[in-house]
Amino acid sequence: MGESLVPLAAKLLRRLASVSLVLGLVASGLVATPAGGQQAKRQVIQKKPPYKMGPTGGDEFNEIQADPDSGRISIVRLYPEPGPVGCPDSHAAWANFKVVQKLKKRRIRHITARYGDFEADGYTWLTITVRQRGESIGYRSLQGPAAAQGGVLRAKLWKWPRKGKLTVLFGLQVSSNCPQGEASSVSIPQVNFRLGRLRKR
Repeated sequence: MGESLVPLAAKLLRRLASVSLVLGLVASGLVATPAGGQQAKRQVIQKKPPYKMGPTGGDEFNEIQADPDSGRISIVRLYPEPGPVGCPDSHAAWANFKVVQKLKKRRIRHITARYGDFEADGYTWLTITVRQRGESIGYRSLQGPAAAQGGVLRAKLWKWPRKGKLTVLFGLQVSSNCPQGEASSVSIPQVNFRLGRLRKR
């Protein structure tokens, strides 16, 4: 287990001290990403940490560590009890960061989240969601298992962004299973808005 995940697992195990189920959690070492701001290169707008916090939640069987200053999200989940199909009483964790970009004249060609050190099992997804004017206009997910040093997740836009504020949410989503024990982690050092002429989707 990576050193940064040990305190999360220990905290959750203390809370679940009466549970007899013992689960092994495996994750790689964590490397903090450098802080930065926003910069424009040619026709690319880059957003770097610190980010804003987006929607985050789950039941008491999760421990979430989301650091908007570094762009790192780590989740440890221990759910000891078997349940019916669908696990209606189980609510696995989700954690997102958020960036907001104001569009003026130029259109968005595509939006990507660059990720690193992605460690997850088959019940975890890395996601990116694009929202504008109260509705989702783009989304993409990458399902584990994964042990990747880095990559790019590009949102699939089903509606072209208009002028105004554009919100991008990106992070981890864990599915609810019964029983369940897992650890996942990812760093997201950069979100890119590619400007220019529209291409066919």
